[in-house]
Amino acid sequence: SNERNGVAFSTQFQTTYKNGTSVITPVSTNSNSITNFTDLSKVDEISTLKNSNSTAENINVIFETPDFKGVDPNNIEADVADAPTFSQDMAKAGLKVLYSGKPGVYDSQSDFLSQYKWSQLIAVQVMGDLPANSKITMTMPLTLSNTTDKTIGAGDYNRSTLFVQTLAFGDKGWGSTTTTRFSEPYDM
Repeated sequence: SNERNGVAFSTQFQTTYKNGTSVITPVSTNSNSITNFTDLSKVDEISTLKNSNSTAENINVIFETPDFKGVDPNNIEADVADAPTFSQDMAKAGLKVLYSGKPGVYDSQSDFLSQYKWSQLIAVQVMGDLPANSKITMTMPLTLSNTTDKTIGAGDYNRSTLFVQTLAFGDKGWGSTTTTRFSEPYDM
């Protein structure tokens, strides 16, 4: 798990299929999974912050979107479809949320939206004192594009794979990556 001194964070992909079932990629420092594209209904990026301690812990975490480092035009792409949602009121939880449309620049939601659309979101930064014994989840709905026979299940692994990274700064500094590859089943 990505836990240090009682504080953990993770990012996963949740894929929901047309029959209503959902699959979440495993949490690890470097997980890989394959998603069946044929019956896919939607994809979300799910990010979690957890404090198992009996006292609040100061955090500074950046959750990247799949577009953070830019996307090769030959690869599958995933843009943020709408505003990220949180499992609780972040201001009441004592946390500040900032949004980035440009590497290294983080703005309030209103300032971000005055310059960008949600599809241009590349990262979300969460800072402040994470309450004791708490767990907060952020859900970012994603829209897939460039889903052609050249990207889905492509022989070139990178063309069909979404990649995200999560970074924590300060004395709890560490990171994790999560990937999921989209493919279609083949008859044997």
